[in-house]
Amino acid sequence: MEENEKRIVIKNLRKKSDAGDKIIEATFSMKYVLDYIEVSNEKIKKNDFIDCDFNAAQFKSVEFCDCTFQKIVFSDARFIGTNILKSYFEKCIFNDTAFILKENKITEIISSTFANCSFSNLVLDYTLFKNCKFINCKIKNTDFNGSRFEDVVFKGKISDSFFRAKIKHLPIYSLFAKLSGKVINSDLLLNKMANVDFVDCELDGNSFCDGIDLSNCKFPNSERYLFVKDVTRTYTDAFNYINDNWIGEDLRLAKIVFENILMSKYKGENQINDFIDFDIITANINGNFSRKFKEVLERPNSLM
Repeated sequence: MEENEKRIVIKNLRKKSDAGDKIIEATFSMKYVLDYIEVSNEKIKKNDFIDCDFNAAQFKSVEFCDCTFQKIVFSDARFIGTNILKSYFEKCIFNDTAFILKENKITEIISSTFANCSFSNLVLDYTLFKNCKFINCKIKNTDFNGSRFEDVVFKGKISDSFFRAKIKHLPIYSLFAKLSGKVINSDLLLNKMANVDFVDCELDGNSFCDGIDLSNCKFPNSERYLFVKDVTRTYTDAFNYINDNWIGEDLRLAKIVFENILMSKYKGENQINDFIDFDIITANINGNFSRKFKEVLERPNSLM
């Protein structure tokens, strides 16, 4: 396909019978497999997608460059070894969608903006986000499974999601990749969270785990949250203090929080620091316990 300098507008595309079908086929190779759209091995530049439904769409080894997406629904879609460069998403919905490898090709999202978009139930394997902005977005139940972040700003709300130092769940296609020798060494693709800004973002019940380093992140300033500078020292000192000085129900509850949340195995043996949302940790527990528990954690943390 030859790259077009003029912008191409694709509107109201939902199924093969739509009038927009002819416009699509004249623009780049897109075929329909049963009831879903599949695009493979294409470089798509300066396309404007408006009010389209990409239900169960598959984008394989595709590069979107300088494209805009407005009011697009990506439901049960798959981005496989696909890159997104210098593009803009507005009022888009990503639901039950995955960004995954194609053999050893990693998905990269670079210099792109997501505005007023919602993301729910996503899995993003190894995806690189670089120089990206999420403006007034809602992200929920999303697993950034080995995703890496460099110079990224989040504004809006992120809830019940996972940020990991490296990939945790080995994708099934990686098992097949081993047979062909095309395997990515996850230890070489650590998520360093380089210059990630959460200052204007509500963080609700998220997990920063598997040895992740948050030293280069900016977090919101609120009594609800606590950035723990040294996990080992802070949690050990706080646990020992509580064990020596607390009794009864408060001691029992504190041990549950430490063993199941703060010091659980999923944090990773090499976890340096942590970010705590006290609203989640002490949910459904009396306010007096929450206040005491927070004060104990803040004491050793403030001395560092």
